[in-house]
Amino acid sequence: MPILAWIVLYASFVIGLYENLLGIVTPHLQAQLALDYNQVGLIMSLMTLGALIGGLLGGDIAKRFEQRNLLIFYGSLMLFFLSLLVSTSLYVLLLIAFTGMGMLSAAFFTIGHTLLAHISHDEEYRSRYLSLADVGFSSGALLGPLWANLSYQWQVNWQTPYSLSMILVFLLLLAFLPKQIYQAAKSDSYIDDSTEAISMSDYLEVIRQPSIALALLACLCVGFVEWGQSFWLTSYVHKGLALDESAAHISVFILMLGMLSGRFWHAFIHSRWSSKQKLRALAILCVSSVLAQNLLGWTDWVVRLIPVFWLCSFCVGVGISVAFPILLGRMVEVRSKQAPRLSALASIATAIGANGAALSIGHLADWVGIKPAFALCAVPTFAYLLLVVYLLNTTIASKR
Repeated sequence: MPILAWIVLYASFVIGLYENLLGIVTPHLQAQLALDYNQVGLIMSLMTLGALIGGLLGGDIAKRFEQRNLLIFYGSLMLFFLSLLVSTSLYVLLLIAFTGMGMLSAAFFTIGHTLLAHISHDEEYRSRYLSLADVGFSSGALLGPLWANLSYQWQVNWQTPYSLSMILVFLLLLAFLPKQIYQAAKSDSYIDDSTEAISMSDYLEVIRQPSIALALLACLCVGFVEWGQSFWLTSYVHKGLALDESAAHISVFILMLGMLSGRFWHAFIHSRWSSKQKLRALAILCVSSVLAQNLLGWTDWVVRLIPVFWLCSFCVGVGISVAFPILLGRMVEVRSKQAPRLSALASIATAIGANGAALSIGHLADWVGIKPAFALCAVPTFAYLLLVVYLLNTTIASKR
């Protein structure tokens, strides 16, 4: 595997760790800054809105600059926003810092997917290479609860885990320096449109392809489910189910373990299942697991059956684990020369879903409580299954 793929894997690891810390530190963030669910939801929302801009920064705009210089510049900006994040308790500055970090995380992720998409032209291998970014992201997310617990041993403050993550970002910046690593992603099919103006019509022309439109809607639903769980599972277990913080952290850890397991399986383990078969089977698993997770939470048995709840969380993670790379790989198969735009559109669709989860669950939690608000995740889960079934029954258009 090229060195570039390993660097993208590490970059995704750092992003996964950072982005999933917010949901984990939410109880301490609320307690120390006296924030309600709506205010926390706004932070989450702006972070995902930043990701919408980041999708463009890593897509069309990224095509206009030399990738090495761009990644170094983005890495430096990430260190700046992290420094702002850990040095202030002003709510407005925190909104700015989280927005900036969300923007840069999405830009890195989009560029990483574009680089991985051009390492191989084979559909199955391309999907597996694309899954590397998700493996790295899930690995970082899996470390999040442990990272927070270890950080709290030093100082019980919601900013402490972010302070320590600055070391990882600095190492990432150093990894972007060697010029020779970028040769692996050179491709004849990659068209440098640096002289073209960015036009909304270009994106609309791509979206008009029915299979791409369906895949993007599926990405939106996946974004809602994945980030609805990532953002709010800690609060749901700790405050909604009235379990201790350790149980909440274990729940998040097991959710991320499920995501990592599915992505590791897809990326590294040969399977007789095609990508289409995986997508269909895991969508069914996701629906049944989210339903079981919420139904169990409404019973009086959840305390005694907490291992069953953790199993449901694990299955939710597995169920949504490889949706993004398979859906993106399917879109790239249709329009192979539009990989940067497709990666940006997929990231934007996921970010819209995540933004919906942040705002809707946060607003609903202040109104009716976190327990019924968390059940909202079931709605996009069913929509995702319907979209997958319909998408896999459509005929893929010829490559252009």
